[in-house]
Amino acid sequence: MSTVSIIYRKDKLNKKGEAPIHFRIIKDRKITYISTGIMISEEYWDFENNKIKSKHPNSKRMKSFIDNKYVELQDEVFDKETSQKSLTSRQLRDKIYGMKPTDFFAFADSIVENYKTNKQFSTHDKNQSIIKKLKDYVDNRTLAFQDIDVEFLEKYEKHLKSDKMKNKINTIHKDFKFIRKVFNDAFHKELIDYHVNPFHKYKLKSEKTQRCFLTEEELKNFGKVPTTPGTKVQLHQDMFIFASYTGGLRVSDMLLLQWKHFDGANINFTIAKTGSQLSVKVPTKGLEILKNTSLRTRLQMLLFFPCCCLMSN
Repeated sequence: MSTVSIIYRKDKLNKKGEAPIHFRIIKDRKITYISTGIMISEEYWDFENNKIKSKHPNSKRMKSFIDNKYVELQDEVFDKETSQKSLTSRQLRDKIYGMKPTDFFAFADSIVENYKTNKQFSTHDKNQSIIKKLKDYVDNRTLAFQDIDVEFLEKYEKHLKSDKMKNKINTIHKDFKFIRKVFNDAFHKELIDYHVNPFHKYKLKSEKTQRCFLTEEELKNFGKVPTTPGTKVQLHQDMFIFASYTGGLRVSDMLLLQWKHFDGANINFTIAKTGSQLSVKVPTKGLEILKNTSLRTRLQMLLFFPCCCLMSN
């Protein structure tokens, strides 16, 4: 069983001769301290009874505050032990004092930066744009998670739909989907409580769209567009045609392709977006592109050094 006590941290004296009053939790011989936020001089502490002396000018108010928090802490510890659940000292502190507001943009920026670290450049740029749009909306003011409630989201949605922004429903859906991810990640990292997430009540909206596909004739005409040999434009033209004839490969997957992924008939690789394995049979037209002597050198550069090739010129 855990024991909870109130102690005067004489080992934490500051230059003014004041020390903090902490709650001490001992469980399995491990000690955890939770600050009450109160600091007083040693002359005002009754070491025998572990309480503030009555001669302190604010003794009644401080004693009442400490006693109430002490009872709450004991109840929380007892509740978790009887239900066989464990709480960290940070979780206990948040239960007693409430969770401090957490900077939404700071956490969102760390998620966005992580995409760049993992070389997910397209995802990084897309979500960085989403966060910038939100920063512009609040004039780059600090925004806590607790500031973003259902009312805030409704107003922001209205702003995005305004004549000034002209964002479509599915664009707003994409923006809000990432904002929701930031909330979910923050909850999993115990930075916010469950009830702080407004997306438990606010539902994302989207609409069905009709996808258009190129006809065989349109794709042939695209391939006939004259380009200057050796330029990025020609390389992109070759990439698009090759991707189209191999099942519509994503750009992110095209950039990671290497000759080792091609076994002479199929392309076998890991999808960058989902991490799943895929094997695509290269059709006759795709094989013709790979066998074309005039294209092979450029495609070989692409397949061996994709990023460098696209970033050059």
